[in-house]
Amino acid sequence: MNTKVTNKFTLMFLSVMFMLLLAGCALFQKDISGVYTTDILIRDIYDEELIQEYEESGMGFFLDIPVSFVFELNKDNTFSFHANVDSFKQSVYNALDDNIDVFLESALNEHGIMQDRYEDYAKYAGYEDYEDMKASYLEKMKQTLEDDTEMWEGVSKTAEGTYEVKKDQVMFTTVDDGIGFEQATINEDGSLSLETSLDESDNKITMVFKP
Repeated sequence: MNTKVTNKFTLMFLSVMFMLLLAGCALFQKDISGVYTTDILIRDIYDEELIQEYEESGMGFFLDIPVSFVFELNKDNTFSFHANVDSFKQSVYNALDDNIDVFLESALNEHGIMQDRYEDYAKYAGYEDYEDMKASYLEKMKQTLEDDTEMWEGVSKTAEGTYEVKKDQVMFTTVDDGIGFEQATINEDGSLSLETSLDESDNKITMVFKP
């Protein structure tokens, strides 16, 4: 056979094999697509200074409210990351309902008003009774929280982009300025572990997402 022809067919063969090899790598890339979720406590998001402020103000109960995060990995290798903010807000309001007595008593006691004077103080402040004052404070606190955009900022951040699986690592390329993370580890149980910061500080937390 002509040497030139042989070389031509050899190059064609190698080119085809190379393309098949690349296609095989993409075809057999581990499929981790799906919806992953995790719950993170507020105290794990905030830094120590902010945690102390909440505890000293009688709002320490707020720190133990969980935030649900959702990580969606699509089959086309795109992803999205967000928190269930509406669910979190409802949890905050429920916690206020359950702890308004603790918060109000702490505030009154700090000003030297003990329990035996609650009713007198409420009437002095223009309320019908202590229960009326408590209901009014509860409503005002909920409205204050609703208007406090900074408070929701940490749990409102989102991220989206593309991902690539490399052995037991997932490499991310984000397309916005939301939450910053570059990679996650695929654990033996199929969960994903990634490290990121959810507030303006350098407070890094490890989030474990389960399918």
